[in-house]
Amino acid sequence: MARNNRIEPSYFLPKDTQELMDGKAADNYALFLQRQATQIAEKGKEKFKFFYGGLLEKKFKFPKDHSNLLNELQKRQNNHLELLCSKSRVMAFKPDWRVVVGLGGESVYETSITLHHVYGIPYIPASAIKGITRMCWIRECWGYNDKAEEDALCNPLFRKVFGGSRVEKEIGKVIFFDAFPLELKESSIQVDVMNPHYPDYYTGKTEWPTDTQNPTPIYFLTVADTSFRFALGCSEHVENAEDLLKKTSCYLKKALTEFGIGAKTAVGYGRFEEDESRRKEQQQIEEEKEKKRQQAEAATKREAELS
Repeated sequence: MARNNRIEPSYFLPKDTQELMDGKAADNYALFLQRQATQIAEKGKEKFKFFYGGLLEKKFKFPKDHSNLLNELQKRQNNHLELLCSKSRVMAFKPDWRVVVGLGGESVYETSITLHHVYGIPYIPASAIKGITRMCWIRECWGYNDKAEEDALCNPLFRKVFGGSRVEKEIGKVIFFDAFPLELKESSIQVDVMNPHYPDYYTGKTEWPTDTQNPTPIYFLTVADTSFRFALGCSEHVENAEDLLKKTSCYLKKALTEFGIGAKTAVGYGRFEEDESRRKEQQQIEEEKEKKRQQAEAATKREAELS
């Protein structure tokens, strides 16, 4: 609230919780942002704001032990790939600049960001990755005409990857996994601003976009300065699984590098480039895993021959 011409935030928490949290940083970014929401009284109006005079930076920094969490998430995802998939492919991409995912999600603030509800870290949902890959495949093969999706659903390879129509109820054979960051730094979450110069025109209050209207800055959160791990897998007993994954990963790469993912891709957000150092590291891991698989198969075969 405003006291002595000074703007101070207020938190909608029980009094004992407020006293406990006062001056302390939150380990879980999602809880801090969504549950410890800050309300600012300004010019006679009260609004929820996550950024005001450096409030965000002062209240939260990513804890150092996030590296342990990210390593455990990677191990868990590797286990899922081994249990659920006969073949898999893992890639690493880093943003060219910034990524905006979940900008229009439900929030007490004017804008939102997609954060994992348990771990509190930014991530890219599998549904978004599958959607952008599917869109890219359609655009590249069937263009932008109204019948493009209909033509795509007539293609056996496309249906094998993504499934058929709702009427056919055909399930796709490629599994898309959530993309988690490979590292998190203090600079991984950055505040950005969009500044509509003609708010009255956009809201229909006036007929013309004149320079007499006051710009209204809208702050939003972006993800930057970190690489993401993208994983694909083929369910068991799929013919030509390796070729299927190779084709799908090519369109995923094209989607990320040329189309972008998330909001505001038309103005440069959401585009990625392949992280070469991570790619080579992952390639070595995959080669080692394949070597162990072949050794296990050979051992099983020898046991069968001896029995």
